[in-house]
Amino acid sequence: MADPLVARLELFEPLSSEDRDALAALTERGIPCGKRKDILREGNPVGSLYLMRKGWACRYTILPEGRRQIISFVIPGDLCNDHVLLFHHMEHSIAALTPCEVGVVSPHRFLEVLNTHPRISRALYWSNLVMEAVLRERIITLGRRSATQRIAHLFCELLLRLRAAGLAHDHSFDLPLTQHDIADTLGLNHVHVNRVITTMRKLGLIKLKGHVLEIPNWDDLTALGEFDPRHLNGFVRPGDPTGGSWERQP
Repeated sequence: MADPLVARLELFEPLSSEDRDALAALTERGIPCGKRKDILREGNPVGSLYLMRKGWACRYTILPEGRRQIISFVIPGDLCNDHVLLFHHMEHSIAALTPCEVGVVSPHRFLEVLNTHPRISRALYWSNLVMEAVLRERIITLGRRSATQRIAHLFCELLLRLRAAGLAHDHSFDLPLTQHDIADTLGLNHVHVNRVITTMRKLGLIKLKGHVLEIPNWDDLTALGEFDPRHLNGFVRPGDPTGGSWERQP
């Protein structure tokens, strides 16, 4: 399987063998993290960059009354805390949703690679712009979409993100999220999430077997969730029917 970071970046910029070698050499060592354990905690000082190698994690914060808000998901190929280049303390926490392995990256080495490999620098920039679009779309979801639309939209978004990293097969992917995780991401309660997912399964919009989610009819689910893939088009491979057409402008 291709390296998820390389797979994603090559959607934006063709990488040379030297570029791929530089990305492979970024990490100094790997750190395992157990399921449901914090990788980084809000307020803690951080001196290294972490690159997700295996597993899923989430960025989250705990409100004063104890409620959790999941901000985003971290999948293989994602940098967990690239903001450490500017801020030296975590302003949110990152927790493993599955057993994870993160690669430790020296900020100095990371900046050196960006300076000496312009294709990597450009690809990371384009990729970060897409992730900003994902967060903007999440604000719209939380503010204006119904519970059913929120969940349908999330499933569509995750499929395209995982495909970009080479981690989805056709219209199915591993979904290690609990109903509580989905609820805390979308501002719902887990009982409501359960009802919506049950209805989606009965209608044939999704199939869920163990932790594998399949979307049998992409058009129906995108219509239900009002999902427009344009905000994720940078993560859509050319010719992929799930994302429409996309061509990076020169």
